[in-house]
Amino acid sequence: MLSITKKQVNIYLEIIDALRRIANGDYNVQLDFNMDKRNEITDIFNHFNHMAKQLKQMEEMRQGFISNVSHEIQSPLTSIVGFAQALQINKLTIEERNHYLHIIETESRRLSKLKDNLLKLTSLESEHHPFERTDFRLDQQIRTINLACKPKWLEPEKGTTFTILLPIS
Repeated sequence: MLSITKKQVNIYLEIIDALRRIANGDYNVQLDFNMDKRNEITDIFNHFNHMAKQLKQMEEMRQGFISNVSHEIQSPLTSIVGFAQALQINKLTIEERNHYLHIIETESRRLSKLKDNLLKLTSLESEHHPFERTDFRLDQQIRTINLACKPKWLEPEKGTTFTILLPIS
């Protein structure tokens, strides 16, 4: 017959309560029973406390991320609304209208890029990567970059030189 002491029952009830609190999003939970010696229960407490600490840190990072994303979304939206309202003014010149339209377009593209990046991040976190691994020749990539950037490097005030030695294959 299994015999459980009152102290053991209290420990189990405390663990169950702590698990419920974690499940409800309260990560400020620490199990701490005064035990005279290290045993399986103290190991469980230590691992539980470590898990709660890690979950708390993850929640803080998540909240910070959401706050940053909210700000990144709000900034272009504010610009778009403000310049759309400004376009309703009849006294604007064509140049001013075109300038405001350009800002609205730029901010819209910024939002679209943010959306794309969030989708990529979600994909990376879910381990369903939309990317396919492909082989490419590094020497061709470097030559392409070199040709594309060469006009900038040749500007006299830059003084930039570029040298790369690749074995001929």
